[in-house]
Parts: sequence; structure tokens; C-alpha cells
Amino acid sequence: MPQRDPNAPAIRLEFANPMLSRVGLQEYGFLTLQNVGGRTATNIQVASVQRGNWRLDFERINFLAQGQRTPLRHTTHRDGSFFAASYHSSPAHGLREFLNDNLFNIAEESLPLRIIYRDTDFTELCTVQVICYVPITEEVSHVSTEECIERAFDPHLEFGPYIYAGDWSSDEFRRPQVIDLKNTQIAVYNTARNVTARIKYTQDDGTTFTLTEAPWFTRIQDGSTVSTGIHSSVDLAGNEGQPLAFLLIRKDGTPWVYKNLTDPIGLCSVGHWIANIRIASDNAGSIEESVGFTVLPVQTLRYDHPALRSHAARTNA
Repeated sequence: MPQRDPNAPAIRLEFANPMLSRVGLQEYGFLTLQNVGGRTATNIQVASVQRGNWRLDFERINFLAQGQRTPLRHTTHRDGSFFAASYHSSPAHGLREFLNDNLFNIAEESLPLRIIYRDTDFTELCTVQVICYVPITEEVSHVSTEECIERAFDPHLEFGPYIYAGDWSSDEFRRPQVIDLKNTQIAVYNTARNVTARIKYTQDDGTTFTLTEAPWFTRIQDGSTVSTGIHSSVDLAGNEGQPLAFLLIRKDGTPWVYKNLTDPIGLCSVGHWIANIRIASDNAGSIEESVGFTVLPVQTLRYDHPALRSHAARTNA
């Protein structure tokens, strides 16, 4: 196992007031994160936790400098509805109710929190902070640190096997070229949150440009009602997939890359291209896929066989 960089950022969870029943209405800093490492940590996200009909969601922290401590705010939901939050009512009320209503051990209950964050060179790091709670006194006895390993019930993102024409069009564009991304976790239907896509386009002649926020053409079905929308990020529930658009086709047949459907990033001119798609999320890690295609002089697209490079790697393995 490689040695850990001693200067890397290291995130620790702390309780300024471990007696949850005694946290006052305005004591927002009872639960904090501290960077005890040697460099700044960025994009810090504590993964959502689901137990029974309860869920805890945590706010993202953009950065935490070496030695810095900041409150960790959360919201509590019960039966899918808002219950309490660290900035509403008693800050510890929601967490206390979550723990008391999901006891597996009356003597001491544990709640592992998986925290993902990045180093200054964008390397993704992870820690598991385990809250040890004594129900009879409603007190957090301590917080321990565990190795961060892939957990069987975490959200798991996968690209669909096909590229197809989406069902959206406008006065300026034909149907876009899309690929599905799906959260294949069905054991507990954990939601992958704030899923975004960054795509780098590279032509064989060296031309390159990057779309920082690729559009999702979402379809949400509620009974017999289907609502559609265009978003820069999505939440994917377990077993849910949504289409990601990586090329917009103008009415004249030319393939373009746009941000927000209004700002042109680049034209994919005649020639062979690779689109490298990087997916990131708050609680499901990141994955990458590459799509190969050729723009022909007759303003049509021809995809590589197979178009998805990961599928080619699995076929040739």
C-alpha cells in the first residue's frame, strides 16, 4: 500500500458540544469539520445517509485551509419530507432524532460518515468518520477514523451502452446526440447527488475545446405525468438514468458544442474526434468515458465501432 503524503489535507469530524440534548437553539457550530493536514482541502462533501425512513443530507464545503475549522450544516428528512436542520430549530435535534429512531445497539450506536474531498492538485481523497453515540445519555462519546473503502450500498454510476438522438429540438437545433448515465444501485436506492459532466473534445489535428457543464435533458415521470427539463446537474436515484447531451445538431446538420444552449463553445468540423466525458458527483465518486466519432463532409456523423472506448477495452480484454 502506498505511503500517505504527510502534507496532504486530512478532514476530521468534531463535536464542540457532544451532549446533543443540550445544544441550544443558536449553537450552530456544535458539529464541525477540521483540516488537520498540511494543505488546503477543496470540494468537501459528506455523503448522504439513509436509515429506515430517515435521511441526512450535508451541505458542501468549498474549501478548508490547513488548521481551519468550520461548522458542518445538515438537513434531516423523514418519510421524504423535511424534518429539522442544523440551522433550524435546535441544531442537534434532527441528528438526535435520526440516531434515536434507528437504534441497533441500545448501549452505543455508531454512524459512519463518508467524506470525499480534493487535494490542491485535484486528487480525490476520502475518509470515514464514525460517530459513536450513547442513547441513554444522548451524548456522542467519541469520533473514530476508519479506512475509506468502496461500500456496497454507495451509489454506483455507469454509462449506457448506446448513443442515440434525444427527443428534444428547437427552432435552431435538431435532436441532440445523447448517452444515458444510470445509478445502478438498487439494494437501498441511494441517490447520487449533484451529478455533473465535463467534456473535452479533441480532433486528430490537435484542435481541442472543453465544455465545463454539459446539459442533461431530464425526464421525470410521476404516475401518468412526464415532466422534462434541461439542467447542468442532476440527482440520480437508485435504478434511475438520465440522458446527457454531448453534441447539439444545428438545423444545417453541423455538430456544435454549446454551454447553456446559448453560448457556443466550438464547432466539430470535418474529421475524427474524441469526446472525453468526466462525470463527477458529491457522493458517488467520478467516472470517465470516451466517445469516438467522425464528422463527414456531407454533414453526418459516423461513430467508431464501438463508439465507447471502455466497451472496446472490455471487448479486447
